[in-house]
Amino acid sequence: MANILKGEVPLPLADGRELTLVFDMEALIEAEGAFGFPMNVIVDKASKGFMGALRALLYGALRAHHPDLSLRDVANLIAENSDAISTALTSALDEGMPDAKASAEGKAVAAKRRPGATSGKTGAKRASTTKRSGGSRPATT
Repeated sequence: MANILKGEVPLPLADGRELTLVFDMEALIEAEGAFGFPMNVIVDKASKGFMGALRALLYGALRAHHPDLSLRDVANLIAENSDAISTALTSALDEGMPDAKASAEGKAVAAKRRPGATSGKTGAKRASTTKRSGGSRPATT
């Protein structure tokens, strides 16, 4: 049974079984190995209807809980459960790979709220470059 708190997504099959999908780092590596391309390419190709990319995504997502399934088994699952797989894979990808745009927007909002906008990468305030009044600097030779 899928544990939603761990990013797991249930995949109900037409034959009454339920498999569990999860997109953790290992799943991404498995998908890349099965398809031979980086994850962003696999997702793009799967969204355009490339069946090999879809099979690789599903294979990777199933490996944690169903390591006995072969690529051929996964292809058969797709043939028999395409709608359920599409829904479950979308949910699993959303759980495992947060939206980069939302993440960037969140960082921008946090940066606006953060005090000390003059801080550098380390968070330390930069030294003031304005001259102080009332004093003189020693001459250099």
